[in-house]
Amino acid sequence: MRKPTKKQFYSYMTHIYGKYEDTQGYKTLVEILDKAQDPYIYGELSEMIDFDEQDRLGYRHALACHGKELTPRQVDQYISIVEYALEFIHI
Repeated sequence: MRKPTKKQFYSYMTHIYGKYEDTQGYKTLVEILDKAQDPYIYGELSEMIDFDEQDRLGYRHALACHGKELTPRQVDQYISIVEYALEFIHI
């Protein structure tokens, strides 16, 4: 598996969201790349890419129930990171 550079990652996210400055974004990408080597987790992450607005709201609610609150934009950005990460995984 090849891994994108920080510059490539931030360029990708800036292209989608304009000024993207989340300093933890690349770390999140690397964590997803590591976890997605497991075929089950890969499948779960693949499903996230197709989440509609209602699914994203449900995901936010599930995270909030576990003490992690994200804004709708943060959820969108996380799913974009997942989508980008999966481009580098071949299972």
